[in-house]
Formats: sequence, C-alpha cells, structure tokens
Amino acid sequence: MPIELRILPQETVLLDPQNGFAPTTVTSEIRVDPLTGWTARILPMRQYVTFPRHDWSETLELSRQRPCPFCPENVARATPRFPPDLLAEGRLQCDGATVVPNLFPYAPYSALVIMGPDHFVPMDRLTPQFIRVGFGAAVEFLRLVTARDPVRSRFAGIGWNYLPYAGGSILHPHLQVLAAPEAPNHHRSLLAASRDYFRSSGKVFYDDLLELERARGERYIGKIGPVEWVASFAPLAVADVTAVFRATGIHDLRPEELEAFAEGVSRVIRYYDGLNLPSFNAALFPGPEGAEGYRMTARLVGRYYLYPLGGSDISSLHVLQGEPWSLLPPERVAQDLRELFS
Repeated sequence: MPIELRILPQETVLLDPQNGFAPTTVTSEIRVDPLTGWTARILPMRQYVTFPRHDWSETLELSRQRPCPFCPENVARATPRFPPDLLAEGRLQCDGATVVPNLFPYAPYSALVIMGPDHFVPMDRLTPQFIRVGFGAAVEFLRLVTARDPVRSRFAGIGWNYLPYAGGSILHPHLQVLAAPEAPNHHRSLLAASRDYFRSSGKVFYDDLLELERARGERYIGKIGPVEWVASFAPLAVADVTAVFRATGIHDLRPEELEAFAEGVSRVIRYYDGLNLPSFNAALFPGPEGAEGYRMTARLVGRYYLYPLGGSDISSLHVLQGEPWSLLPPERVAQDLRELFS
C-alpha cells in the first residue's frame, strides 16, 4: 500500500495589531505521521523566531559547587554497582565510557553510561568518536542483559538528555539505557505499526519511506554508510530528524552501522549548534529479535528555552494533549542539513 504524507492546512483570521488591526489570515499545518497516525503541528511563529546564544558558564559554575558523581574521582564511591551475578566487576568499562546502574531505575535493567571523564562537553566537542564510544558502551550493556534475561529485557532503548533544557539533571554527559518486558508508548507504537504495515503489504515501512523521500527530495537529508537520514515528516519538536538503520535491533547491529550513526549524530549536533539550540534529546529504538517488518531507528530533536524568561519549550498541548509542535518545517531542516551531509 502506498505511503500517504498528509498535510492538513489550517487558516485563522484575526485583526493584527502590528498592521493597524487589519484582517490578517495566519496559516499553520497539522501533519499526520505516515506510520503511527499521530498528528503534529507546524506553528506560524517560525518566521519571527531566532534562538539567542546560550551561555552555560553560570550553570557550569553552580554545578561545580557539589561533587559530580560522574567525574572520575567520584565514580567509585558515588555510583552504585551491578550485582556480581550480572557483572563481576560491578561496573562496565568500555573504551573510556563507564556503565553504572541508575540509582533511580525505571525498568528492570536501568543503567547510565558516563560518556567520558570531562564534566562539561560543549556541542562543538561532541565528536563522532565520543558519541560512538558512549553508544557502543550502551549497546554492550544491552547485549549483556538480553543474553542473560531475554524475557525481562526484551524491549531495549537508549536515550540522551543533553543539558538542562533537554531534561538533563547532571551536566556531565551521560546516556540513559533501559531494558524491560514492555516497550514505552512511542516505541510500542512503532513496533506495532511496522508489523501491521508488513503484514498488509509484505514490505518494510522504512524501506518504502526512504524510497519515497529520496524520490521527492524535500525531506531526505543523506546517507552515511548504511545509515540514512530524513527530516521527520510530523516532527515531535524543533528540528526533528530520523536515522534509519539496516539492523533490526541491538542483536544484529554491526560496528560499521554504529560508526556511521555516530558520524551522522555529530553532524546534526553541529546543525543544532549553528541554530543556537542549547540542548537536544536523542533516542534509539531497537527492535527485539523476531520483530516483523522493523528497522531500528533513532530520532534527535532540538530543545531550547523561551527567551528571556527561560521557560520550557514543552507546553500543555504536548504534555497533556499528546500533540507535539515545531517552529521549523521539516523541509527547511532537511535543506539546511543536506549541506552538512554532502
């Protein structure tokens, strides 16, 4: 069945105080995600918005007033250890990254990856190597727990909350890793919709989507190795991009795919930095073994604050209505990013 990219144009008539209260028509869009059917909105404020450069120096100074548990001198005494039947050493060391249990777990297997020794790493120092090492450590931990306990760790995920505007409570770069018998809501929707698409069409949704986006050219960003990137048609937040792997999940992820993904993430982060977006979220959505019609994907979104108040960019529309919105159309995001992926 063909993929439908539905845009529902919206028009609002108002009397504009910036134009002598003359009648003015303002346009916006509702977009329907072609896989899940969820809707998202592109708001008309985009033409007025520029993001100011954020200075993290005061936040950094405040963070140094109490010991950081992830700094090298504190890890041994301030972070928990895994039980010896899971990991004899208590913590997992991987090329300079350290995996420790989450002191406040939200899954049977809930871990944090300390991505390196430095307490603060600005965006322009988030190199492909730094990203590969961090995600590689998360993958190694997930392979360990899924081999040990395949039932309670069937659904795995990796998240990154970079700095406070993205929900990062500790400045020191770290990833959130989980494995549980049930998938989170969004991940569960991806798996179910991909399975339904495959059963009805005999095709993999993301293969068809990439073919469509390559042909149309509006949101296709580019390819690095086996990983392809598109600007998400129905964005969950500003500058929302999706990476599509050849792998289904952690179990068949190859080293070259992880390296290619890390290179792509670093280029997207460079784009965010150029927009003055001070934070971002990233998430990896692996499929379990045997997932029908599935490709592992990752998603990155920029996060910012509402200058000059410093308020959140997430509103009741998003949190309570489940209706995300963005100030940037995906086509603009793709156009800008193609230069970094060429």
